[in-house]
Amino acid sequence: MFGLFFKKSFFGIWDNLFFVIISNFIMLIGFAAAVFAGLSQVFLPSGGGFYVFRALLELLASVIAGIVLFSYSTCAKKIALFETPRYDDLFHGLLNHSKTGALFGLFVGIIIEILKVAVPFYLKMWRNNRGTPIESVAFIVLVIIFWVCVTLLLSVQYFYAVYSLMGNNFKKCFKKCLILFFDNMGFSVKMLFLNLFNLLISIPFMFVIPGIAAVLQTQVCAFKVLLYKYDWLEVNPELSVKERKMVPWGQLLQKERKLIGIRSLKSFFFPWRDTN
Repeated sequence: MFGLFFKKSFFGIWDNLFFVIISNFIMLIGFAAAVFAGLSQVFLPSGGGFYVFRALLELLASVIAGIVLFSYSTCAKKIALFETPRYDDLFHGLLNHSKTGALFGLFVGIIIEILKVAVPFYLKMWRNNRGTPIESVAFIVLVIIFWVCVTLLLSVQYFYAVYSLMGNNFKKCFKKCLILFFDNMGFSVKMLFLNLFNLLISIPFMFVIPGIAAVLQTQVCAFKVLLYKYDWLEVNPELSVKERKMVPWGQLLQKERKLIGIRSLKSFFFPWRDTN
């Protein structure tokens, strides 16, 4: 299953490579505004009293980034469905999905702020109270906060995909993200490392290729493949817990395999010359 998901993501990006490059370039302009908002805190006077203003600027940066990300949602959906995206889809996404993007950016920003504040605070409390009951309390709280935030961040990997393909509201998207993560933990971790790899190899190319668009496309394609599993479960409600884990991926993904097709080396690099 993971192999077909990888091929679907890669071919979707490859077949729309020029569009992905242009989309990345446009989104980078938006991200520049987010970076400026986040870095503008350096102009604030030093001192703890300005922490709230710094946090607000960082949240503003997250909101801007979320709006920029969701401008690509219509494009990612079309590519995942083997349709051709259009450049005006980016502006359509910016106008129609900015509210959800802002909420998503705010939510992720709050999680990051909690990690930035709570983890150092309870870590310091744990270190400074060795041998006392406070040490145990601080350690337990630290572990709970850390893993709750990590779980939420891993779960919201699916948020963009769920929203793009299903159009649910924020609350429903978030619930489905949690279900998807706990039901597909191994796959979720693999997807995380694949996205980190995409970002890593984007650095030498200034995030123009594969870039953010490739990460978003990967998330949407992952959910598109997982939907076959949940469609199968929906039409087979009588399955036992053990049987539900034995997903017949080979049978379920036949349609996707036909749509992806088998590509020769010539058709891969020169699709317009493929006469078959």
